Amino acid sequence: MIGNYEYRYQSSQSPSLECPKGYVPNSCNIYSPWMELTSKQIRSKIDSIGNIRLEDGVCSVKDCVNEPGSWCRLSMICQKLTGDEYIKRACPTCEEMRCDDNEECTLGKNGLPQCNEVIPGACEEQPLRCGKGECVAINGTDFKCVCNEGYHFNSETCVDVDECAEMPCGNGECINIPGSYRCQCLAGYKLVSGRCEDIDECLTNPCDEDVYVCSNIEGGYTCNCQEAFVQDEAGKCHCDSGYIPKNKQCVDVNECATEDNCSPTEDCENTLGGYRCHCKSGFVKDSDSETCVDKDIWNDCSIELEPDHIRAVIDSSFTVWFSGIKKSAFQKHGTVSWLKDGNHFDPATDGKDVMVRGFEINSFQPEDAGLYEAHVKFQTKESKERCNATVIVEMIEGSATVRIKNRKELTKDQESGKSFWIICDLKVIDINLPNQSDPNNVDWYKITPGQAPVKLSEDSHGETFGFNKNKGTYRLYFKSPTERDSGTYRCRFNKYGIETSTDVTLKVF
Repeated sequence: MIGNYEYRYQSSQSPSLECPKGYVPNSCNIYSPWMELTSKQIRSKIDSIGNIRLEDGVCSVKDCVNEPGSWCRLSMICQKLTGDEYIKRACPTCEEMRCDDNEECTLGKNGLPQCNEVIPGACEEQPLRCGKGECVAINGTDFKCVCNEGYHFNSETCVDVDECAEMPCGNGECINIPGSYRCQCLAGYKLVSGRCEDIDECLTNPCDEDVYVCSNIEGGYTCNCQEAFVQDEAGKCHCDSGYIPKNKQCVDVNECATEDNCSPTEDCENTLGGYRCHCKSGFVKDSDSETCVDKDIWNDCSIELEPDHIRAVIDSSFTVWFSGIKKSAFQKHGTVSWLKDGNHFDPATDGKDVMVRGFEINSFQPEDAGLYEAHVKFQTKESKERCNATVIVEMIEGSATVRIKNRKELTKDQESGKSFWIICDLKVIDINLPNQSDPNNVDWYKITPGQAPVKLSEDSHGETFGFNKNKGTYRLYFKSPTERDSGTYRCRFNKYGIETSTDVTLKVF
């Protein structure tokens, strides 16, 4: 340090320096009024700074700010500087450079700041080229657009995203707006988290609770009559038949309180909204007249249905017939009326095969299950007989499995021209095969990869294959096999809604 003094100085004695364009000399001279405060020794050293000639170099003062009127601190003993070293010490950094508007400060190869002409990049040439987005230069000549939310880049600029194309509103009209969208919900809907959701109007009890029940539906609600009410054409609720209004409710009418609802031979049973009539003790219902007649007029008969309980699988067939009476006698003297699950049933008109003493169901279906009742009358000159018989028809889930019984033998090569069998073993549960000896209970196919299975039959393959059933198994017989018979074969059971199969591969050489 040169003493403990600060000096204010201005350029008055500094040599004429030629700095590059944009540079300002950074040398300092002492402002004369301050000289009175310094000692002769200090003044002598300071004077020597300004008297150094340009060819000898100039003194650079560290941390000297170049603006007029600023303070400079002499922080070091001055050194003689020349060339680039002088420029580094005497001239400002890029932060202090004053370049023209079309120029920018950069460091040259010698490490010194210099003003250079600005070459416009892709974004500077068209500053608004990205529209609603930020232009980001890439390698000076290329660019990319970082679009604002709700906009996307269409290879040229940022354009608005049409959010309505994806129908975001649901039950409402979507209105696209710049950068976003809004939903105009339909009546009965409200906006929830950007989507039109159904309003549950029943939460506000819009219906008369004494008469109606509110049911929420999409976009609205309905008011339905409560139990025991019926709705007229005007939409008003009235008590249903068999009920009377009382305290805004419909109360059941006891029809049995009157004596004329049932016949004298019947007892009345009150039900909700109605009543039923039953034959009194000692009387039975006549199926022809639908009236109760004296039980003593008819004797009990011993006719029954066989079987009385049938367990059937889909597509199976069975017969229901009367036992305890001969066919000829029943045909001459017997009559029968049927009920199925309490409703009138006529086998002839309901698509069943009718027999004299019963009926037959072919290709059983789920709707055929139920309780069948037969009301039988058997009347001769000598006597009158009547009886009821029932049969329960139950649908069950049957099952079947097939396996190749001689699979181990077929893993060996089969000799050409020498006959052999593929033996398929069939096991069924809860399935009644009408003819277990029928070889057509299973089907045989030849399987070729990538092609549909080919069903084998004696009609088209009679010279090559034969089919039979022997010792409880079904057999595919190769009469005189050749190499062309090599391949995969399938045994398949497909009856009564049940399908199962198994394959085996063999080689003929």
